[in-house]
Amino acid sequence: MHLIQEGGPTFMIPLIIVLLIIIGLLVAFLIGRAPGKTMSYVKHFGTVGLAWGLIGSILGLIGALDAIEASGGAAPALVAGGLKITLLSALFGTIVFFASRLSILIMTLRS
Repeated sequence: MHLIQEGGPTFMIPLIIVLLIIIGLLVAFLIGRAPGKTMSYVKHFGTVGLAWGLIGSILGLIGALDAIEASGGAAPALVAGGLKITLLSALFGTIVFFASRLSILIMTLRS
Protein backbone atom coordinates (compact mmCIF):
# COMPACT_ATOMS: atom_id res chain seq x y z
CA MET A 1 0.00 0.00 0.00
CA HIS A 2 2.83 2.41 0.72
CA LEU A 3 4.11 1.95 -2.85
CA ILE A 4 0.82 3.35 -4.14
CA GLN A 5 1.21 6.39 -1.90
CA GLU A 6 4.85 6.84 -2.93
CA GLY A 7 3.92 6.64 -6.61
CA GLY A 8 1.60 9.62 -6.21
CA PRO A 9 -2.19 9.51 -5.93
CA THR A 10 -2.62 11.55 -9.12
CA PHE A 11 -1.38 8.64 -11.18
CA MET A 12 -1.77 5.59 -8.98
CA ILE A 13 -5.44 6.00 -7.99
CA PRO A 14 -6.66 6.21 -11.63
CA LEU A 15 -4.54 3.15 -12.43
CA ILE A 16 -6.21 1.23 -9.61
CA ILE A 17 -9.61 2.30 -10.93
CA VAL A 18 -8.69 1.15 -14.45
CA LEU A 19 -7.47 -2.19 -13.07
CA LEU A 20 -10.73 -2.67 -11.18
CA ILE A 21 -12.72 -1.84 -14.33
CA ILE A 22 -10.74 -4.43 -16.30
CA ILE A 23 -11.33 -7.06 -13.62
CA GLY A 24 -15.03 -6.15 -13.52
CA LEU A 25 -15.35 -6.47 -17.30
CA LEU A 26 -13.62 -9.86 -17.19
CA VAL A 27 -15.94 -11.11 -14.46
CA ALA A 28 -18.98 -9.80 -16.33
CA PHE A 29 -17.80 -11.58 -19.46
CA LEU A 30 -17.21 -14.86 -17.62
CA ILE A 31 -20.65 -14.89 -16.01
CA GLY A 32 -22.27 -14.00 -19.33
CA ARG A 33 -23.54 -10.51 -18.54
CA ALA A 34 -21.10 -8.53 -20.67
CA PRO A 35 -21.97 -6.82 -23.96
CA GLY A 36 -20.34 -7.91 -27.20
CA LYS A 37 -17.73 -5.14 -27.14
CA THR A 38 -16.18 -6.21 -23.83
CA MET A 39 -12.86 -7.23 -25.38
CA SER A 40 -12.60 -3.88 -27.13
CA TYR A 41 -13.25 -2.03 -23.87
CA VAL A 42 -10.62 -4.09 -22.05
CA LYS A 43 -8.08 -3.34 -24.80
CA HIS A 44 -8.74 0.38 -24.59
CA PHE A 45 -8.63 0.50 -20.80
CA GLY A 46 -5.36 -1.45 -20.81
CA THR A 47 -3.78 0.91 -23.30
CA VAL A 48 -4.95 3.95 -21.34
CA GLY A 49 -3.51 2.42 -18.15
CA LEU A 50 -0.13 1.86 -19.79
CA ALA A 51 -0.04 5.37 -21.23
CA TRP A 52 -1.13 6.93 -17.92
CA GLY A 53 1.62 5.09 -16.06
CA LEU A 54 4.25 6.22 -18.54
CA ILE A 55 3.06 9.81 -18.38
CA GLY A 56 3.29 9.69 -14.60
CA SER A 57 6.80 8.29 -14.81
CA ILE A 58 7.97 10.91 -17.26
CA LEU A 59 6.47 13.79 -15.29
CA GLY A 60 7.96 12.43 -12.07
CA LEU A 61 11.38 12.14 -13.67
CA ILE A 62 11.20 15.69 -14.99
CA GLY A 63 10.23 16.93 -11.53
CA ALA A 64 13.07 15.01 -9.89
CA LEU A 65 15.61 16.33 -12.37
CA ASP A 66 14.33 19.89 -11.86
CA ALA A 67 14.76 19.49 -8.10
CA ILE A 68 18.31 18.17 -8.55
CA GLU A 69 19.14 21.03 -10.88
CA ALA A 70 17.72 23.60 -8.46
CA SER A 71 19.73 22.22 -5.55
CA GLY A 72 22.95 22.15 -7.55
CA GLY A 73 23.49 18.41 -7.16
CA ALA A 74 22.33 15.49 -5.11
CA ALA A 75 23.68 12.48 -3.27
CA PRO A 76 23.51 9.18 -5.17
CA ALA A 77 21.15 7.70 -2.56
CA LEU A 78 18.74 10.59 -3.05
CA VAL A 79 18.82 10.16 -6.83
CA ALA A 80 18.23 6.40 -6.51
CA GLY A 81 15.25 6.97 -4.21
CA GLY A 82 13.78 9.51 -6.60
CA LEU A 83 14.19 7.17 -9.55
CA LYS A 84 12.48 4.36 -7.62
CA ILE A 85 9.47 6.54 -6.89
CA THR A 86 9.40 7.78 -10.48
CA LEU A 87 9.26 4.26 -11.88
CA LEU A 88 6.39 3.10 -9.67
CA SER A 89 3.67 4.56 -11.88
CA ALA A 90 5.24 3.05 -15.00
CA LEU A 91 5.46 -0.32 -13.27
CA PHE A 92 1.83 -0.22 -12.17
CA GLY A 93 0.72 0.96 -15.61
CA THR A 94 2.53 -2.04 -17.09
CA ILE A 95 0.81 -4.34 -14.59
CA VAL A 96 -2.57 -2.90 -15.62
CA PHE A 97 -1.69 -3.44 -19.28
CA PHE A 98 -0.60 -7.02 -18.56
CA ALA A 99 -3.88 -7.65 -16.71
CA SER A 100 -5.83 -6.37 -19.70
CA ARG A 101 -3.92 -8.59 -22.11
CA LEU A 102 -4.37 -11.60 -19.84
CA SER A 103 -8.10 -10.81 -19.65
CA ILE A 104 -8.31 -10.65 -23.44
CA LEU A 105 -6.55 -14.01 -23.67
CA ILE A 106 -9.04 -15.55 -21.24
CA MET A 107 -11.98 -14.03 -23.13
CA THR A 108 -10.63 -15.30 -26.43
CA LEU A 109 -10.22 -18.81 -25.07
CA ARG A 110 -13.73 -18.77 -23.59
CA SER A 111 -15.49 -17.55 -26.73
